[in-house]
Amino acid sequence: MHGSPLSEAQFDELRRCSRQGRKLRRACGVARFNGWTLALFGACGLVSGFWDAAGLAFGAAFGILAWREFAGARGLAMLRERAARGLALNQVVLGAVVVGYAGLSAYRVLERQGVSAAEAAELDAVLGPGGAASLASMASALSLVVYGAVAAASVLCQGLTAWYYASRARLVREQLAATPEWAVRVQRIVLAA
Repeated sequence: MHGSPLSEAQFDELRRCSRQGRKLRRACGVARFNGWTLALFGACGLVSGFWDAAGLAFGAAFGILAWREFAGARGLAMLRERAARGLALNQVVLGAVVVGYAGLSAYRVLERQGVSAAEAAELDAVLGPGGAASLASMASALSLVVYGAVAAASVLCQGLTAWYYASRARLVREQLAATPEWAVRVQRIVLAA
């Protein structure tokens, strides 16, 4: 039976590092979850791109953002301060992409307001005179509300997530300043796993 090559003080240091690293491990998990979510939306966008060039562009943008989110998670696991800032910037760009998508969709709704003459005749027969125009106006208004809500929710959500990631940079600095190099190496191995 061999004894441990580490002293009890070194084990205490590793336990302290592990406790201090919990928030960083959680941030890595958040970034990985965000990466998979973005990859899923990117795949959906690429599939819809067969019918719509904008869908293809947004799908590609989500794919790139997913890749950056995974890279940021790996960097944060390696205790790289710039990875936390990169993740925050990624969220700002994501917010801009979603707001752009909502804006383009709202523009398209405004551009194609109304229905074709054949559809209007059918709807007027069912709903009465002016029914088609009323229904089209209501559908357009509802669409604009939905796209506006998506844009507002994205600004809030991505803004808070960017702030969260940016605050992890301070934790990385504190962890590196308060931890001996050998313990940082061990922590990088554990966080990267």
